[in-house]
Amino acid sequence: MQEETLLDLYFSRSETALEQTKQQYGTYCYAIAYRILSQPQDAEECENETYWKAWQAIPPNRPHSLKAFLGNSVEQAADAAALQACLQSFLQQLPRATRIVFVQRYWYLNSIAEIAQKNGMGESKVKMLLLRTRKKLKAALETEGISI
Repeated sequence: MQEETLLDLYFSRSETALEQTKQQYGTYCYAIAYRILSQPQDAEECENETYWKAWQAIPPNRPHSLKAFLGNSVEQAADAAALQACLQSFLQQLPRATRIVFVQRYWYLNSIAEIAQKNGMGESKVKMLLLRTRKKLKAALETEGISI
């Protein structure tokens, strides 16, 4: 099926668009995801997420090249999955107190003063703990080949 015809299916909101996309570009999308993630189940999940994102983005967008559009979507989803897995692994390896401080700062966006008070430590200790943890995270990401 030609890309223009396939894009017309998306614009008419025909679910056949998803089936045809998988049939036409499934191997391509899976290969990109697998090259990045190296896990069959993760690559398949990433591939399926790409189809869902295409369904949500088309319309209103009408890509000039559906193949390039899907390839970029797969790569972005795979990169996000790899980053998530690396971050989750990193956090699990941290001592409990360090993990709590890190999450309070970068997930809940608590101030240094709030974190210090909640955890019974001085602000300078919180700052130093966060600095060291960020350096360790940067090293972990670089080891995994994830650029920040």
